[in-house]
Amino acid sequence: SGISMSAARVERLITEVPPLPVSLSSMLKAALPFGPSDEEEAAEVAGTAAVEEVAGCQGRKVALVAHSAAGWISRLYLSDRSHYGKAFCGSKLVESLVTLGTPHHVEAGPTVGHVARANADGGELPDGVDCLTVASTGTKGDASAFARMSYHICEGFKDVTGFDGDGVTTVDSALGVPGADRIVLN
Repeated sequence: SGISMSAARVERLITEVPPLPVSLSSMLKAALPFGPSDEEEAAEVAGTAAVEEVAGCQGRKVALVAHSAAGWISRLYLSDRSHYGKAFCGSKLVESLVTLGTPHHVEAGPTVGHVARANADGGELPDGVDCLTVASTGTKGDASAFARMSYHICEGFKDVTGFDGDGVTTVDSALGVPGADRIVLN
């Protein structure tokens, strides 16, 4: 645990590139196949248009900052592989991705298939995109029924009492992007 990258690299990732917070609703509706609708089409346009607009105005690539599920959804967006019939190729506009408490590894619950797709199709980070995964400690799996249930989503139906995390996502799940830099906050 702890920081596995230099402080200078962290500073560059979060200060030298214009940050763009990722809206979960727009990215979720853009990346997942819940059926076509005018609302979803508008959300897809809004999510991708926001990245395009910021990158265009700045004249350079942007940094995506994503919390929770928006982190693995952003990985689908960055990929040049087809996801649910569409390749977003977001890596052309994005220099770095920072994920905060994102469940990059899921064993149970309704998102299992979608996270598995992000790991299989977009698991490898695109060339030219840096990724920083951030996890936190301080809540063991036996701290509450909510933490226990949440950790079961990340780790499956095994004893999670010894797992640590933020109360929703285990440290192992939050750091589960191959090739990404990692920070664990205590």
